[in-house]
Amino acid sequence: MIRVFTGRDSREKREQIYNLIKGNSTVITPEQSTLIIEKEIMDSKSLDGLIDIRVTSFKRMITKLTDDIFSVSKERITDVGKQMLFRYILKDKSNEFRLFSSVYDKEGFIEEIIYTIETLESEGIDPEVLYDISVESEDHDVRDKLHDIYIIYSEYLHRVKDKYFHIEEGIKLFNTHGATFNVYSRESVWILGFKAFDKKALSMIESLTRNVGDVNIVLSYEDDDIFAVSKHTLDMLNSKFDIEEVMLTTSDTYFSKLAKMMLHDEAVEIGNNVTLFKTSDMYSEVEYVALDIIDKLNHDKSLRLDDFRVIIGTQSYNKIVESTFSRMNLPIFTDSRRHIINSKVVKTIISLMNIMIQQK
Repeated sequence: MIRVFTGRDSREKREQIYNLIKGNSTVITPEQSTLIIEKEIMDSKSLDGLIDIRVTSFKRMITKLTDDIFSVSKERITDVGKQMLFRYILKDKSNEFRLFSSVYDKEGFIEEIIYTIETLESEGIDPEVLYDISVESEDHDVRDKLHDIYIIYSEYLHRVKDKYFHIEEGIKLFNTHGATFNVYSRESVWILGFKAFDKKALSMIESLTRNVGDVNIVLSYEDDDIFAVSKHTLDMLNSKFDIEEVMLTTSDTYFSKLAKMMLHDEAVEIGNNVTLFKTSDMYSEVEYVALDIIDKLNHDKSLRLDDFRVIIGTQSYNKIVESTFSRMNLPIFTDSRRHIINSKVVKTIISLMNIMIQQK
């Protein structure tokens, strides 16, 4: 049985969950959230470190098995190697494309294709499925796009099969040997921070239910349309596993009331602790936020920088926030996933290698 803890996400709810996590437990989070979850658990329990509670991710558990325990002999394809492989495939197959022939070499297209193929892989969708859908589709653009993705996907699998280590092999190792080699606790596992699970994660969760005495999943969910993704995940878990839903109720905060007001037509009373301001441009807006944080820090010595969160609507704010806060000596941590291929050093290396390839 899996216990699924629902309720709107909040600091109060997270504190309730952290209090339920006892010793000899494994906490599984998304890859980018392991450090912040570990810190939050330590803060909630007033600890300087975690000894009997292990915070990890699905990817890290597979890596531990494949690298540290079994030492898989097959070569891993790195992010840089994957980009170079897809660059070659796109160029090699460009004459067969119906829709992508004019855009395959444009900036950013390779990243989009890699993301699409990785998503298809994670959901267990084979290239043949795309081909069948493309044949049956009556929409000309959809048919051509699926045809081109099918060509790229098929060629990619053909080139990596039996040559490079594939994630499916890691999942098989996890399902057969994960418990034996104590990759996770056999007593208690908590899965936090996910809105949905792909096919591979579900396979690993199924393995956990067979080998762990206490499996718990925490979802941000209430009976509201804005939680449609979590509702779908909950229904899916209900169809695949024997679950017990536990609703955690938390008190309304100004921010939860503000969220309800922004997402619904009817007005919601949120109190007087929310300041609304408007500026002429994005730069003035960010500068106002930085000055407001400095003002609050100066007037209330109990506040720390860690008490503030800046939530942006679009990625276009990133550079402005970083430069403005740096100019005002406000340290900032950007909670976003950075892909290694976006590094200037890596881009330079790829460019040099492409030059060498073209010269041969």
